[in-house]
Amino acid sequence: TETEEDLRGILDLCLKVRATAGPNARRLQVTAAVSPFVPKPHMPFQWERQLGVQEVEDRIRFLKEIIKPHRWLKLKWHHSHMSFLEGIFSRGDRVLAPVVEKAYRKGALFTSWSDHLNLDKWLEAMDEEGLVPERFLDARDVEAGLPWDHLVAGVTPEFLRRELNKAREERLTGDCRYEGCSNCGVCSFENRQSELHIQGEAGEIRPRVHFAERDQTEHFEGAEAGEEPQIDLSVKAAHYRIWYEKMGQSRFLSQLELQRIFERAFRRVGLPLSFSAGFHPLPLLSFGMALPVGVQSRDEWVNIHLRETVAPEKLVQLLQGELPGGMQVTRVQVLSSARKQPQAVMEEYELVVDHPEFAAVWGDFLKKDSFLVEKLTKKGKVRIVDLRPMVVATGDPGRIRFDWQGGYYNPLGLIGAVAPEVGIDRIHLCKVRQIFDQGES
Repeated sequence: TETEEDLRGILDLCLKVRATAGPNARRLQVTAAVSPFVPKPHMPFQWERQLGVQEVEDRIRFLKEIIKPHRWLKLKWHHSHMSFLEGIFSRGDRVLAPVVEKAYRKGALFTSWSDHLNLDKWLEAMDEEGLVPERFLDARDVEAGLPWDHLVAGVTPEFLRRELNKAREERLTGDCRYEGCSNCGVCSFENRQSELHIQGEAGEIRPRVHFAERDQTEHFEGAEAGEEPQIDLSVKAAHYRIWYEKMGQSRFLSQLELQRIFERAFRRVGLPLSFSAGFHPLPLLSFGMALPVGVQSRDEWVNIHLRETVAPEKLVQLLQGELPGGMQVTRVQVLSSARKQPQAVMEEYELVVDHPEFAAVWGDFLKKDSFLVEKLTKKGKVRIVDLRPMVVATGDPGRIRFDWQGGYYNPLGLIGAVAPEVGIDRIHLCKVRQIFDQGES
């Protein structure tokens, strides 16, 4: 239902945001990030039509035109081709399964990265399956069956239809925690029948209320007397370094996945994590140098701040069994409150290479004074890096020590650059030790 007036409203909102800075507004840059709407299952708009590629690009072009006079305003937008595919797979059915495999066979990898997205490969795969992509973006009959009807999200189709009609009429639905019940199908209190049968049998389902009245209103003054005081999440009472192993299948977990895994483990065992300040608080976790995906380690660590002191042995005990297979906490070290903590200057790995020529190639490399390679920076520039000073001979062909004091390079990539004919899949690395300025780990 978006109109040109709505699009102009985006610019109007940006003007209002900048105006809140008062006299400092002229130094302020505002970024407007826009994304084409993709209808999703189990939502009131699951029956609605999605905009086509050309319509999306026309609206982005319109937005770029109206913001052009405002140099302080930056526009970011979601790629129209990516939204097109999201719409197809969000509301598609099982006939799309062969399309995924065929597109993969054609090389449609890393599609979630806009710079790797190639829509033609996906269109070719759909055409070979006799599918018309646009039919997945069309409006749906609100009374017809949907591919996901056999999945129960808790809310009933009747509730979603009511919400769709209310949205078209621009009518609001009240917050059921403080206003009347909307009979969505989730709750089971007061003899209501919940769609979530298993959860309903386990216990009563009702809205969770933290405050006696709704916040984000002018008259709201916070929690009423007698409620628990607000906790200061930024308190840092203790600082720990948690050492852990990352072996077996867990070697395929990326650094970003590791952060989520630890955050969830800490929440499950109820650790009082300290958080950063600001509008979007984050738990205060920090990791050492990122381990390359596919590389194992017996000597990794993560630093955490807690709002309360916990005995190191208690932390080890709490976290056992909370991490994925191949990962386990080995020890916990108490750190000082200083912001800068010791970092490894060298790392030692066990090395196994399944290739008959590797030993000779690696021996030649160790005899060299330098070994220059080109490395592409994040800004796309080529930088020359000397790999030879980064490797310290240990006298043991099954051990390799890296010296990062002059700079860091992906260990797996370093070996691959020295012996490109071997292949990354034949190189098996396992970190066994980290060495700090004042000694070993």
